Amino acid sequence: YDLLPGLPAGAAEQHPETWFEAVETVVGALVAAPGVDARRIAGIGVSGQQHGLVALDGDDRVVRPAKLWCDTTTAAEAEELSRLLGRPVPCGFTAPKVRWLARHEPENWRRTRAVLLPHDYVNFRLTGAKTMEAGDASGTGFFDPVARRFDAAAVAATAVDLDAKLPPLLAPGTPAG
Repeated sequence: YDLLPGLPAGAAEQHPETWFEAVETVVGALVAAPGVDARRIAGIGVSGQQHGLVALDGDDRVVRPAKLWCDTTTAAEAEELSRLLGRPVPCGFTAPKVRWLARHEPENWRRTRAVLLPHDYVNFRLTGAKTMEAGDASGTGFFDPVARRFDAAAVAATAVDLDAKLPPLLAPGTPAG
């Protein structure tokens, strides 16, 4: 899908609703195809880009367009987090995007009640459950891959109240919904 036009240099954003409209279109076409019995579908696998930021408000509406993995407007925040945490945090990861949102759009950050990755948003729309799995969480910049949990120090360094906005982590093999 195209990036939103008219953004500053380095910005790469899309509307999350665009992704879900595509899911609806494809699923509709698939179940309408000759020979497909929708009653026999036992599950759906969702795969998608990592590292982006989808912010939802208290009514589960998207707060602002999603900042994608390739958005580099968060380079300063990535450098700060790298210094604070004593390890590299690439600007493509989610943590710099969260820090950018809290810094540059504080009203949107205050409205944010949930932080999801792009495909977590699609899973949420399909299931009604906000979740994240460890493999993708490892690309956030605030996940401890050894302990397989969010790193409290990295979460606190990223943004105020981020801990309250993170979804539960799924164990390997656990369905999102």
